[in-house]
Amino acid sequence: MSSENNLIKSNASVKNLRPLQDKVAIVAGSTYGIGFAIARRLAQDGAYVLLCSRKTENVDKAVKQLKEEGLSISGVPCHVGNEKDREKLVATALETYGKIDILICNAAVNPFVGPLFETTEEMWKKVFHVNVISTFLLIKLVVPHIQKQRRGSIIICSSFIGYIPEPYIGPYAITKTTLFGLTNILAQALRSMNIRVNSLALGVINTNFSKVLVAAVFTGESGYQNPPSYAVCYYKKLEDCLSSVLFFLDKPGLLQLQYSQCCYLISKIKKLQKQGPRVSILKILKTPELKSKLIPLGVHRLGEPEECAGIASFLCSEDASYINGENIGVTGGMLGRL
Repeated sequence: MSSENNLIKSNASVKNLRPLQDKVAIVAGSTYGIGFAIARRLAQDGAYVLLCSRKTENVDKAVKQLKEEGLSISGVPCHVGNEKDREKLVATALETYGKIDILICNAAVNPFVGPLFETTEEMWKKVFHVNVISTFLLIKLVVPHIQKQRRGSIIICSSFIGYIPEPYIGPYAITKTTLFGLTNILAQALRSMNIRVNSLALGVINTNFSKVLVAAVFTGESGYQNPPSYAVCYYKKLEDCLSSVLFFLDKPGLLQLQYSQCCYLISKIKKLQKQGPRVSILKILKTPELKSKLIPLGVHRLGEPEECAGIASFLCSEDASYINGENIGVTGGMLGRL
């Protein structure tokens, strides 16, 4: 290898110690969980980060924590579904830092857990407005400012559930599928501006958001206010909930139950429900005859938010300059596509 090549590699190594040095990043939905971990990592890698969330107290707490770690962080309350809040978010970034290089779209809602045909028009409107429409509108607002920097990166946080949509969270799952398409079409639309757009197909990550879903669908302990009966698996609508193929056991491990075996499970549940109306599905899942029918999905634990942050920082860096329009899985090996 020539000395010139060695020098190039050496310079690249030094440069990449802080690959986002002096970049300005907006991270939407970032006061806890995945968004918080991404905001922290971008700042650790040299970026000035503006984080946001709906509640002022959450923003203040997150900013205080990250500033105490010596990171360049500021924050502003923002509901991404609100036009004035989006405009204030962008204006704050420009007033504080004078430019925008990076946008991370992580804000999302899921107002429903239950049978698909019990969803309402209002539920569909809400989840699509926040998860898809507002994501696009925020990107549209930020693009002219990133364009002034002659290069930049946008990351949309989606989910593996977009590849294998599950009826018990149907509207939410379909928004995540939509975000994959949005990523690709935005990448095509913005490539002439040297703005790259990629998405993360996140697996089941250990956050408050995922814990609510797991509790509501799998253990019968709903985290929703005034949960409808279909949000709890051991109620009358249990058969509908079984259209899902994902179940959690003690160990923890994510497992898949073949749909064709649901008939066995339903019959087992009906027998146990004769003991009382509140027989937990978790008790049923622990039965030896059912455990023998479970098939590993390829992961042995939940992911941690920090395990989503490194790939986000990488995609924002020059090391990812030829990666564009991709939906990148961060799932721990979970099966969902080839």
